[in-house]
Amino acid sequence: MAHITAIRNLLDVLAATDGTSVAVWQRQIPAWTHYVLNYPSSWASNAPAFDPHVLDHLETLSGHLRRIVPPVPEATLEQLRETLNDLLKLLGDDTTIPAHLRAYLATLANHMRTVLDEYRIRGDYEVRMAVEILFATVSRAANASQSEGETRQRWRDMAARFVIPVVVPAAIEAASVFSQLQLGM
Repeated sequence: MAHITAIRNLLDVLAATDGTSVAVWQRQIPAWTHYVLNYPSSWASNAPAFDPHVLDHLETLSGHLRRIVPPVPEATLEQLRETLNDLLKLLGDDTTIPAHLRAYLATLANHMRTVLDEYRIRGDYEVRMAVEILFATVSRAANASQSEGETRQRWRDMAARFVIPVVVPAAIEAASVFSQLQLGM
């Protein structure tokens, strides 16, 4: 179901960023959801065949989605894994971060590790959204740190490491529009 939710969100981004007409794809969402859940057949061998026209709409949508959520290169996935390790070390080194923020940041880091480990299943959208949330929280931790000097600079450098590898102009615009849609702006 996460993929269906991502499609709904990205359709909103497409419509808001360049005025793409998304009504045809929005009408297909119930069928795509049915296919994902395969209710009531439960993936039994007697399940009805998928309507090729419904799947054609999904295929045409994929090209539009690649514009706003480009693939994450394998090297970037590896960079993110290394950055997570460094983040957890930094989190352990800086005891001035409030306990609730430390716990939340550790949870997000574990979530990000899961998203990276399951990249083939979860896809580019989930990686990019996990990076956006982690970037914002690392930035918050950088501001919350009471450490001086080197440790404080390590937090700032850490936040930058979450931006540089994955953010591209289209993704920045898409994330900005998505955030505005979520905030009702």
